[in-house]
Amino acid sequence: MGLPQKSPSGNESEEVLLILILLFALIIIIILAFTFTGRLSSVLSFDESPVANLGENHLLSCFLTSDPAPALSRTTVTWTKRGVSGVVFRFQNGAVTLQNQSPQFKGRAALSRDELRTGNASLLLSAVRSQDRGHYTCIVSSSTGGGAVTVELRTGAFSAPSFTLSKKNLTAVAERWFPEPRVTWTDLSDTVLTGTTSLRSTGAGVYRLETTLTSINSSSTFILKIENDLKISVSQATIVSDGATRGGGGDGGTTQGPGLPHGLPPHRPPETPIGLALSAVSNVPLETSFFV
Repeated sequence: MGLPQKSPSGNESEEVLLILILLFALIIIIILAFTFTGRLSSVLSFDESPVANLGENHLLSCFLTSDPAPALSRTTVTWTKRGVSGVVFRFQNGAVTLQNQSPQFKGRAALSRDELRTGNASLLLSAVRSQDRGHYTCIVSSSTGGGAVTVELRTGAFSAPSFTLSKKNLTAVAERWFPEPRVTWTDLSDTVLTGTTSLRSTGAGVYRLETTLTSINSSSTFILKIENDLKISVSQATIVSDGATRGGGGDGGTTQGPGLPHGLPPHRPPETPIGLALSAVSNVPLETSFFV
């Protein structure tokens, strides 16, 4: 005959129940801690690999997601750059603190106090230089949380082209591109066209680009793509007949204008051949900022 089993006492049952309650409460506390810590310490960037146009202003994005908004008197924002001694910019306890600022950024770095009140700690760099490229870290500490984010700034030069039409030759000029760009002409059916392109260095490695399509037809549209490893510019130029009765539609004919003395040569526009008109639309993805 087996020994009778001992049933758990009331005290033991209460101890087990208490342990389970404590474990459950601990799990809830851990979950809440991770949730609120993540919410209060989230520092992000809209663009962690931006491209700045040399000589222009550029905004490095950094913002703190917090609710409520941080108090300026208890907010510190520090921007640093890898490999550079001193800070790029610092805002601490409601004021700008630049005692340890790197000489490279003196007078060229700023942030908006009004935007900082909403958690926006983005940095405005003025007159971007090639040596500004590199890795920047935005560190935010406030009454509602903090954190850090790293942004890699790349620098180049890019501009939309301007078009001229002369004797059935369509020419596009873009004043500033760096690194060295590649050029492709196509028509609306995506057929690659042959053009002549020249690049001239204007200093600091920046190129002036000139490219020409010759013997073009009227009533045609051409697509010009200029690109390098950083940017792409896509432009469209449309050649249309202007409906005029002058000359031979761009074939070198002449016309006698009203009131022109007999025997004098007729006037002809220097760039656009008679009977043709140029309509061009350019699009280059330029960077913008909300700072003035």
